[in-house]
Formats: sequence, structure tokens, C-alpha cells
Amino acid sequence: MGQKAVETGGHLKTFGTYVGEKGTAAGKVIGTKAKELDTQTGFTGGIQRAGTFTSEKWKAFDDSYGVSTKTNNAFETVKGGTLNAVGHTRASLRLWSPDLRFFDENRLNSNLMFDRFDKDMDGRLSESELDLLLTIMYQWFHTQFGSQHYIPSKESLVAEVEQSRMNYYRKINFDPNNPFIDKGAFANSWISFFSDLESANVTFRGMEPELNRSHEENL
Repeated sequence: MGQKAVETGGHLKTFGTYVGEKGTAAGKVIGTKAKELDTQTGFTGGIQRAGTFTSEKWKAFDDSYGVSTKTNNAFETVKGGTLNAVGHTRASLRLWSPDLRFFDENRLNSNLMFDRFDKDMDGRLSESELDLLLTIMYQWFHTQFGSQHYIPSKESLVAEVEQSRMNYYRKINFDPNNPFIDKGAFANSWISFFSDLESANVTFRGMEPELNRSHEENL
């Protein structure tokens, strides 16, 4: 069935076209009237000013009472408290790796230490086995004074471990042509070597200026 025709000014238009044009015209009139009304009443400007006013009042309130700062501080307090709780639990229950727990219990027993870190059980400590022992040693130092919610990774301790390995090699007159440490050499050197590092990294950590000044005063 065809669309009904409407006669307008001598022209025939379909009903759909006629209604569409009327709708468009009505829309333009409404838009024009709305713009005139907004100009007269300042409605849009009022909304914008209200937004600005609200923002300014909030800023003044926040400046006076520090809501943002207090909220951020509260978050940091909760975060810090959580990390401290994790650290306390880790330290109290010794939630460490098996090697780190073993080190904590047996660090002054040279024979047990050697047997533990002689991973391939060939009666000698290779460079990699010594590095593992020294890494665990530095992790243990951290548990004695540092934040307990994490344990330093092997990768973060590479420089300290390498320096300590070289110092240990010098202490035992290490022969580079025989790149292994036997149990006798380890037993004769480990405790004194470890004790020196423990003094520097735990017992007297952060006290070097005071110790040096005291030494100079006694000269």
C-alpha cells in the first residue's frame, strides 16, 4: 500500500515526508526558544558557577581540615601496619628459606655449614656453592636489623657477595689453580671471617663514625 499524499501549496508530498519536515521545523523552534530562555535566565552559567563554587568550597574545606592528607596518611598507616605485621610474623616464626633457617641455627658450626652448602657432596666448596653461602649470610644480616616484610633477593646482593668472596679467598690464600675450598680450610677460617662481617653489618652497623672518632681520640 502506498503512502498517503498530502497537498501543500500545490505540491503533493508523502505523509512521511510532510511529518518529517514539520518535526524538523518544530525542533528548530524549540532549540531557539531554549537558547533564548537560557540567555534570559543564565541557567547554564548558573550550573557552571555552582560547579566552580562547589569545587572552591571543597578545596577550602580540604585546606582547613586536611581531608586528602589524612586519607592518604591513613592509607599509608594501614599499609605500613600491614607490612610491619608481616615482618613481625616472618621474624617471629622464621618464615624463611630452609637454607636461611639452617644458617640462623648453625652459622658458628663450621663443619655443619660446610656440609650444608656442599650441595654436590664432593667434599669441596665450588665458587657457586660459596656464593650461595655468602648470599644466605647477607640475607641473615638483613633479618637482624632490616625491614622484615621482605628478604633481599640473590640478584640484589651480587656486589656484596662478589666482594666478600674475594676477601675470603685472600684470607685463606686461595690458589686460583685449584678453584675449590676443602673442609679443613673452611673449618679454620669460617668463624673469624663471618664474625668480622657480622660486626660490620649487624653489631656495629652505622657506628663507624663514632668508632673512628673514638679511635682517633685515643691516639
